[in-house]
Amino acid sequence: MKSEFHRPLAVGDIASRVGLSRSRFETLFKRETGSHFKTYIRRVRLTEAKALLGNRRLRIKEVAFHVGYCWTPNFSRDFKNLFGTTPSHFRRYLAGDLAKE
Repeated sequence: MKSEFHRPLAVGDIASRVGLSRSRFETLFKRETGSHFKTYIRRVRLTEAKALLGNRRLRIKEVAFHVGYCWTPNFSRDFKNLFGTTPSHFRRYLAGDLAKE
């Protein structure tokens, strides 16, 4: 999953890959990780996005696409919900631009 996080990942597809029903997979996944599958994947994607935002050659839209988001507003909303700041604000923080404001 961590190597394919940028692709659409359906719980049912993952469950069948490992030979489990969807409900059994979800139960075991939550027991092992402490998170629901979608929450876990979202966190993996957004953590990778955080690292990519340091590359100023990539536009935020490209970062979003690289980590599996098709629509930038959804990416920005999820990023802010998880990290408490927008991707553009986080990028400015990394660059030290916020100290100048």
